[in-house]
Amino acid sequence: MVAMAYRDATAPRRPTAVLRYRPMRPVATFGLMALFGFVSLVTFFQALTYVRSVELECVRGGPHTCTVLRHYGPLTTHQAIPIQNIHSVSITAHKTKNTTNYAAVLFTKSSETIQLMRATARHIADARRLAVEQVVFDRMPGTQRLFIDESVPVMGAFFALLGLGLAALSLMFFRSARLEFDFDRGAVRYTRLRWPLRPVRRTLRADEVKRARVTARPGSKGSAVYGVALVLDDETDLELLSQGGGGEQHHQRAADAINAHLAKLHEEHPPR
Repeated sequence: MVAMAYRDATAPRRPTAVLRYRPMRPVATFGLMALFGFVSLVTFFQALTYVRSVELECVRGGPHTCTVLRHYGPLTTHQAIPIQNIHSVSITAHKTKNTTNYAAVLFTKSSETIQLMRATARHIADARRLAVEQVVFDRMPGTQRLFIDESVPVMGAFFALLGLGLAALSLMFFRSARLEFDFDRGAVRYTRLRWPLRPVRRTLRADEVKRARVTARPGSKGSAVYGVALVLDDETDLELLSQGGGGEQHHQRAADAINAHLAKLHEEHPPR
């Protein structure tokens, strides 16, 4: 009898069934993350253009070069252009949805375009162009330094925060839910993964979980946002994820898979 009890106590436990739930298909998730990531990078680049200040230093005689100095706070980049390679100083137009802005640029004989300033009003860009022409094409030997563009730290901070917010928003698509069905203990272990935040965990008894159902709430432009929730006994429904997405059929398949495991769990551990 002792040996039999020992064998029963050491019998291996059955593996738990694991289901992972994501609101959208992997291809759609990757596409949205790539889109938000690209917009975030563009926004960060815009922040850098507001943070930097620009100076032009031209040395005639000796090196005979013009150097564009771009200051990003304590960091400075140097772009040297031989004066004999500069073809002209011109204005380029930057069109947006409602307006057109202009910037002064250097054109080199090798067809390279070097932008000297942020796009702004036409009269400011024209004034910068005339000042740059006087420095670049002055025939007198010596060194001249021209301040072209100043930094706007407030706008730089605004765009940096906006880019950070977009990057954080893209991380929402990483979120997923994990359900473990423990048939030995008659329990469902729920985990909401929300990197980089700590996961949310909860253990439910089999008799607490009635079923899984597809939820729908109004979205933008008359659409619906679908999700999956666990219907609990004497509690409000437990949404697997706070954000939804994807088509109704995708969520219905996830709910059907959960209900199949719940049916087996209820069969082995019937409600009291």
